[in-house]
Amino acid sequence: MNIRVLRFMIGFIALVNVNNIYAVEYELEADNLLKA
Repeated sequence: MNIRVLRFMIGFIALVNVNNIYAVEYELEADNLLKA
């Protein structure tokens, strides 16, 4: 596999994982605001 394609895939997966973490934290904060 081409190293450039591999680096692009790794970067894309890392970006998706970071977005998922932010989404989970945002949902937890929203739940806390609704419970308060």
